[in-house]
Amino acid sequence: MKVTLIGNAGVWLRDTGLSIVIDGLYGKNEFFSDPLHEMDAAAEGTASMFRHIRTLAFTHRHEDHFNAAYVNTYLMHNTVQNVYIPKITEPPNQYEDVGVVVPGRSGARIFSIGERDEEIYYDRISDDSWIIFFKTIHMGGSQYNARHYGIIIISSGYSYLFMADTDWTYAVKNVVQLLKDTTLKAAFVNPLSYMDARGKEWLSYLHVPNVVIYHVPYEESDKSGMRKLVQRELTSPVSRSWRLQALTEKMQTIII
Repeated sequence: MKVTLIGNAGVWLRDTGLSIVIDGLYGKNEFFSDPLHEMDAAAEGTASMFRHIRTLAFTHRHEDHFNAAYVNTYLMHNTVQNVYIPKITEPPNQYEDVGVVVPGRSGARIFSIGERDEEIYYDRISDDSWIIFFKTIHMGGSQYNARHYGIIIISSGYSYLFMADTDWTYAVKNVVQLLKDTTLKAAFVNPLSYMDARGKEWLSYLHVPNVVIYHVPYEESDKSGMRKLVQRELTSPVSRSWRLQALTEKMQTIII
């Protein structure tokens, strides 16, 4: 699986028969990175490696993960099959983008995750690939409360876990059950989650071979010193049962 960083928690995954962007069409936010010029070009229909992504998925509607106008622009100029967006929180959180997304030129299927208040949602996205959403709590307390989902991508029997901004109250045993009959290759977690001792216990229980820290501001956007904290974790002599990597640079690509 190739994983390319778009920015914030935005990543592009591709494998045989699979092309999916998670949280990659987001808005401007003073605390995180602006959208990539390459994604802007794709959204406007000009030359870009990000044209015609088959599936778009979003963990939640906070502005640094999702922007409805941006998604609509992309759908007007690209062929897309599936778009998965969590339902708006009731009442909406102050940081949520509550815009409506329409199918665009290719008649993309738009799924409102949580429309029936489901805790878990499955869908097949290609012949040998599935997407699973599981409802979690957003980290940081009630002020950030929004309908939030972790995402599991399954491709050719291998699974990849994206935790976005979830806290660690979600039962890890439930995730083990969701991953049943797959081989977990990697878990993607944000820096604050990774630095939490509860998170490391949670990851240990999963027996995950690779952990990737993501949702890290680019150098020019790092007002809080997050990158230094990530570097400290990467160089820490503390023993761990997984290989630790970080997605921190524009268009950085790793293979897992």
